Order: sequence, then C-alpha cells, then structure tokens
Amino acid sequence: MIINIIIQARTSSKRFRSKVLINLFKERMILYFVKRLQNLRFVNKVIVATSNENSDNKLYEILEKNNIFVYRGPLNNVYLRYRNCLFIHKCDYFIRLSADSPFVNLNLIQKFIYIVRNNKGIDILTNIKNKTFPKGQSIEICNTKKFIKLKNYIKTHSEKEHVTKFFYNNISKFKLLIVKPNFEIQRQYYNSCIDYPNDIFLSKKFINNKVLKNLHKNLKLSKI
Repeated sequence: MIINIIIQARTSSKRFRSKVLINLFKERMILYFVKRLQNLRFVNKVIVATSNENSDNKLYEILEKNNIFVYRGPLNNVYLRYRNCLFIHKCDYFIRLSADSPFVNLNLIQKFIYIVRNNKGIDILTNIKNKTFPKGQSIEICNTKKFIKLKNYIKTHSEKEHVTKFFYNNISKFKLLIVKPNFEIQRQYYNSCIDYPNDIFLSKKFINNKVLKNLHKNLKLSKI
C-alpha cells in the first residue's frame, strides 16, 4: 500500500498572511512541519500542494530549494488541486493535512496509518467528523481512487474549498471509519493551530502539552 501525505498551504491567509513562512524554532514553519512528517513510517512522499498564484511564488521557491515535493494548482478549488496532484504523485491512500497545524501529534498520524493498513476497504479514515479532537490535530486518510472519481459530483464552492466535505455530505455512499478519543477533551483549551501571530509564542506549550502528546494512546473506532 502506497501512502502519501499532502499538506495544503498558501500564503494568502486573511487572518495571518504568510504564516507558513514565519520562523518556528529557527526554521520556516512549513519546513519544520515537513521534516517532522518525514520521520513517519510507511509514508512514501510528503508533498506540499500550494496555489499557482504569484502570492505563493516565494513558498514554491523555498520548497524547491529544500528539495521538497511541491505541486501548484488552483487557489480556491482545493479539491482540484489535490486531484491533479494525485495524478502526478500516485498512491493508494493520501493523508490530508493543513500547513497551519505543524504540531499535529506524529504518533496519532502513525496510529492512523496502522489503522488504514488494516482496514483497506474504507474510503476515508477521519477524526474530523463530530470534531472531538482539538483544532490543529485534524487528520484524514482518503482512498485515492474514490477521491479522484468525485470530480463530476463536486459542484458547490464549499465542497471545492473544503477538500473532503463531499464525503461527509454523502455519508451513505461511502465507507467511513471514525476515530474518537476514548476520553473527553475540552477542545477550546488545546487548540494547537497557528491562526494568529500570538499563537507562535505558545508553540512550546503545544509541543510539551501532555494532553496533545497522548492523543494517540486511547482511541475508539466506529464505522459508518
């Protein structure tokens, strides 16, 4: 089974422009994130999918200079960006991550990979439905063939922008495996997403937080 990671990234974020290029622990945030992910087992490639707008030229140049796989596609049709990327970087499943979540628990991703390798018939493995995990810890693993076939069905702007929304809007048509923590988490206290400049100052807390570090240890699965 070939599994790639695709990180969606852009520099035109309205809340915090160019946040993926800020310095995080003396390194560009996007480079810090990619290097963390390259330590995972059973991952074939880590790819950054950005836009083909001029605003993302610098991001592209930095990734190229650091020998990181990068694909450029439509800014607002993120589904199509992913789809076209998957034709170039072929795989059986891909892990969708966002560049503003550089502190996602690697052990949690690794656990997801083990789960999907043992449940090969599923279309999407996710901890996003019902949102029981803290923001910044969102992970989805999608069946590439099923994802590519959605092109003729995705019509709305929302489904084009939010890559996997069609799966959740049409649950009865797909095989979903939902991952939840087997304990209650007060999500508002454990947001590890970089949304605003002030979040950078909290970065060490994200890394050392015991709840975030142990998210992978007690999970429950439910099929839909």
